[in-house]
This record gives sequence, C-alpha cells and structure tokens, in this order.
Amino acid sequence: MGRAGTGPSGPSPAGGVLDLGAACRPGAPIEGGALAAEEGRRAALGARGPERAHRRLASRLLPPVAYLAIGFVAFDPRYLLSTSKVVTCGCSDIVEQTWFLAWTPHALFHGIDPFATTPLLNAPYGANLAANTTMAVLGLLASPITLTLGAVASFNLLSHLAFALSAWAMFGALRRWTNGVPARFLGGLLYGFSPYMVAQGSFHLNLVFVPLFPLLLAAFDELVRPRRWSARRTGLAIGALAATQYFISSELLVDAAVLAGAGLVLLALAFPRRALARARRVAAGLAWALVPLAVLCGYPVAYSLLGPQEVASTFGHRFVGAFSADLLGPLVPTFHQLLVPHALGVLGSSFVGGSPTENDSYLGVGLLLVFFAGTVLVRSATLRTFSLLALLAFALSLGEHLRVDNGVTTITLPFWVLGQVPGLKMAVAARFALFQDLFAAAVVALSFDALSKRLRRAPRPSPHPGTARARLAVASGVVAAVVLVPMLPRWPYAFASTDQPRYFTSALARQIPSGSTVLAYPYPMDPVDFAMLWQVDAGFRFRLIGGYVLTPFRTHGPQGVLPGGGYAPPTLDPPLMEILFELGYNGAPKGFAAEYNHPYTYTIMQNFLARYRVGTVVVQPVGADYRLVVDYLSSALGGPPQRSGGVDVWYHVQRQLEWLALRER
Repeated sequence: MGRAGTGPSGPSPAGGVLDLGAACRPGAPIEGGALAAEEGRRAALGARGPERAHRRLASRLLPPVAYLAIGFVAFDPRYLLSTSKVVTCGCSDIVEQTWFLAWTPHALFHGIDPFATTPLLNAPYGANLAANTTMAVLGLLASPITLTLGAVASFNLLSHLAFALSAWAMFGALRRWTNGVPARFLGGLLYGFSPYMVAQGSFHLNLVFVPLFPLLLAAFDELVRPRRWSARRTGLAIGALAATQYFISSELLVDAAVLAGAGLVLLALAFPRRALARARRVAAGLAWALVPLAVLCGYPVAYSLLGPQEVASTFGHRFVGAFSADLLGPLVPTFHQLLVPHALGVLGSSFVGGSPTENDSYLGVGLLLVFFAGTVLVRSATLRTFSLLALLAFALSLGEHLRVDNGVTTITLPFWVLGQVPGLKMAVAARFALFQDLFAAAVVALSFDALSKRLRRAPRPSPHPGTARARLAVASGVVAAVVLVPMLPRWPYAFASTDQPRYFTSALARQIPSGSTVLAYPYPMDPVDFAMLWQVDAGFRFRLIGGYVLTPFRTHGPQGVLPGGGYAPPTLDPPLMEILFELGYNGAPKGFAAEYNHPYTYTIMQNFLARYRVGTVVVQPVGADYRLVVDYLSSALGGPPQRSGGVDVWYHVQRQLEWLALRER
C-alpha cells in the first residue's frame, strides 16, 4: 500500500513525479499536466484521422478511375455500348470473337453444350468449340448486355474495360511487394497499358483481358513464401484463377504455366535449403490447385483433344511459331507509339512479319535502363527473380531460332523445346511478350519503391532547394518520365462499321426456315467473315456453310491433305463455288463470265447446293464484282433473287432445284 500523496509506483503527480504506467492504462484517471498533454495528443490524432481516411480513400479510388480514364482514351467512349461500330474493322478475329460472346449465353439459355461440336458453323461438318477460344467467362459476364443490346455492344464494353481492369489487378497485386501507392500505380500502368496491350488491343479481346495473371503471380508467391494462407487455401485459389483464365484464353494460361514451372526451378536453384523446406507445401498446394482445374476444365480439355473436329493434330508448330519477336524488338518502337521517328517506325513495324497485332515486344530504352539498374542496385531476391523471368519470357517470344533485324539465324532458342511437347504445338511465340511486360512492370515498380523508401529516409527539406530529399523527388519524377514517355501509344484506335444488313437485324430474317442451311456471300472466312454476325443477329436461326473458326477442314493443301497429316475435303466442293465467290469479292479477270457461261457450270453449282442441302442463299451487294455472283446464281437457280433488307435472297432452294430437275426431264 502506498502512503497518502503517492501512487502504486511512487509519488503522485502532486509530489512532482508522473506515474507513466498508471497514465497509460486504459481507464486510468489523468490529472494535472498529464491531462493537458493527453488531450493535446488526442486532439492531434483526431485532426489527422479524417485526413488519413481521405488519403486512404483517395489511394483506393484514384488508381482505378485513372486507369478507366486512360482506357477510354484508347477506346473512344462514344462507342462504349455501340451496336454498329467496333475497333479496327468489322471483320476477321473481331467478328469471330463477337460470335463467341453471343454463343455462350445462347447455348446456356437453350440448354446446349457450349463446347460441343456444332453444325452452326462450317456446315455440315461442324466445329469443335472446345478447341476454339470461345471466351466463355467473358460471354457469361457480358450476357446481360448481349441479351439486351447485342454482342457487338458486349465486345465494345469489354474492350473498354480490359486495359483498366488488368492495370488495376496489377496495382492490387503489387501491394504484396511494395509499400508506396506511386510505385504500385506505375506498375499497374506499365502492365495494363504496355506495348503488348496496345498492339493486341486493336484486334484480340481474349489476349488483352488479362487481370488474372497478376493475381496468379501473387498467389504463387504466397504458395512459395507463405504469410497468411495454408497450402490448401492457396492451391484452391490458384486452381480457381487458372480455371477462370482457361475460359478466357487457354493459350495464355499454358504460357503462364510454362513460366511458373521455370520460376519454381529458378527458386530451387537459388535457394536450395528453403526449397527443400517448402517443397512439401508447394507440392500440396499444386495438388489442391488441380481440384478446381479438373472439375471445371476437365471436360472441355478432353473434348478439345478427343472430340470431333479437333484441330491440335492438324496445325504444325512452325505454322504459329512464325510469329516470333526480333532481338531488336524491345529497343525499336513501332507505329503503335506516338513519339517515333519515321525511319525507326518503319523498321520496328517490320518485325514479326509486319504483323501489327503480334509485333508487341517493344519496351523502350528508358524502361530497360531502369529495369537493369534496379536488377543490379536493389538488393531484393524477389526483384531479381522477376528480372530473370522477364528475360526468359523475352527469350521464349523470340521463337525457335534467333531473329536479328528480320534475319533468321541458326541459333536454336528455348521455344524450340515447346514444339516437342504434345499440346504446345499451337503456342504463338510473340505472345510471351505479355509476361515479359508483366515481370518488367513488377521490376520497375519494386525499383521505384526502393527509391521512394530512400526518399522517405532522407533528411527533411531545408530552406535551401538543393537538399538530398528534393533531388530524389526530382529524380523519381525523371525516372517515371523516362520510362513512360517512349511508350506513349498512338491513340485512340480507329473504329469501323460492322455493316450489318437490315435484313438480319429485323423480322425479315424469320423467312429463313429455322435450322436450315444458308450459303452466304461473301463466303465467311478470314477476313471477310461478316456472315457470322448475320447469324448472331438472327439469333442463331440457321446453319452457315463456312465460318472463321478453327477446324481441320479450314486449311487444306493439294488433294485436301493437311500439313499435319490429317485429311479433309475442301469446304466448298467443287472448288468452282469457292472460285466464284472469291472473284466476286476481289474482282474477276476479263472474259471470265463469258468463258464459264456454260450449262455444265450451272449443273456443278446445282449439285453443290443439293449436296450441302442449302435452303437459302444470301448475297450482300459488296465486293469488286458481286454482280457476277448474282448472275451465276440466278442462272443456276432459274430466276433472280428477292431484294430484301439490303441483301439479295433466294428462298426454298431445294424446292427450286427439284422443279428445275423435273423441267429438264
């Protein structure tokens, strides 16, 4: 017991000594000067509380808003939900992807297997949709828009969101390795708006909707360097993310799996003791990851490889491996960049066979300088692991043999190994640039964060402007500018009309019997696959001969022998029909109409229409010489077409063929 005037630990404040223990205990009475000090402290904390809350709110809201704004600069916001205009052209891959977006909700709402072989395309043979990039997840996400405004609006909405969501996911994932918001924002910017995204964004929705890969990277890091989650929980998360990505782009998922395996090997070699200690956890996590993968992806994977119309065995590794980056690619800008000298733009744009969408390996001198400086100067095993993976991804993007200034050398590269693995023959080398940019963005973000930490440790600013803190602040701004300015893209993208005839967007298309087969001009193949949109607009009412979709029948050589060894008859048999449609669109040589104006020609056409059970023929008045197609079909079918909704249509083709056969007898 203490005497009067003393506390439990000595004299009371009245005696001149403050009992700090009592003053700091919750609920303890505070007296005299201590009361004033405590009230001052609480007042200061209370004043800073709202300020900190506002800062936290701003740090959470400003990045996604900024990313959205930048994404809307790329894709004109006027076309956010457009039903008649799309980026680049209403043709080729864009039409194919729009068809896929419409197919998923249609199949689910009508109880149809969305992955099975369907005769709707490439009739009567059909197409194995599990072997194609149907983007089922995106189709499901956008189904409310598709069912109300149409698949073109869904394609536009997802395109507008793809860059921003990918950047935001990278921003969130970088919280695992960085502290500062500026570093995370820069990393998200470099990933979500990288030259890879800029190049692919004009054509391939499935290849730029990539918000899951930063999350997968963070999940793998949790598996290898655990902080909070068990091996089971981490593995299930990895499996769920991977399964979701499979239904966006299985190709990119396989590429990521290749790099994940390489990353585990690198870590095991660099840290053998830790690798042995955590091998059991990693193995358990990967085993758990297989559970959601097997449950969600087992059937479509099996169907794509074993089902009818599978394509894996008919496409050679070298066919897709031709799209390979050049060793100079990271240094030489293309015309996708805003600030590019004409001569350099010509050189850079000539890489990867001059393909504007696959030529995506550019990084810029500024980013490369920061990348290598950070790798050398920042003492971080994580950063250096990311550096090695970025270099490996670049090496894989170079393809089977090294290319330098468009010249192919005899030096064999790691991508050659993928061609020897079953199931990896269709990997496109240049698309590894996505992961090159992912890891390069992470390296730059970690380097920038290290600079920011040094900045916070520097002395407080003095009245003199030349302090170390001020110099570092300027240096960080210079670093950001040096990295970003060379990568500034040439935006916005150009938009073009889909040119959908009114016939298919109105009730007129109901005159086509449900489930019947349609022969369409232009013949639906790359790049003039407009008729696939007609099929979407008509609610998948009819089957379509042809279609831009991967099938073993789409590519054939002499006598129909495919390069991969499989056999497939020509899609348009006899070839005369294919020749006629091609000449109608591209222009016929002088004298063609007179030379082939023969009864036997029309007999061949009639036999084709009968063999494929064509019920309706639709001709859109486009192309250099479409009247040639109309004239030949009119002669073969015994009469002119009906002009309806902007197209020429012949109905009841089989009935007309029967009548013509009876008349000839």
